[in-house]
Amino acid sequence: MSYALLLFVPLSLVLRYFVEAPPSWVFLTGIVAIAVLADWIRRATEQLAERAGSTIGGLLNVSFGNTAELVLALFILSRAQTRVVQAQITGSIIGTTVLLLGILEAAARLEPHSHSMVPGGFEVTS
Repeated sequence: MSYALLLFVPLSLVLRYFVEAPPSWVFLTGIVAIAVLADWIRRATEQLAERAGSTIGGLLNVSFGNTAELVLALFILSRAQTRVVQAQITGSIIGTTVLLLGILEAAARLEPHSHSMVPGGFEVTS
């Protein structure tokens, strides 16, 4: 992403707190600002991973991968809207699960005879 897109970060704040622009403008500039900041966090963790190794890089990616969601959740919690945060976290978990299942399904279709299923192999004991 371009450095010029970083201007959306202060622009969204100015539109919200000083200009009192329509909510749709604040929302759109906020979306772009969050996307730009999330990309910067992604690039920073990738650069740290290159220098620190794959294990530390994986830990950094897991730690900072959802920073944008965490920041949004904190802002929403500051307004005492716990239901929205619960829905956000639930949606994130469901989305990640569906993505993982899709990737596993695609990988399984690449080599259909490379794996086998054991009857009763998925039983759960408690």
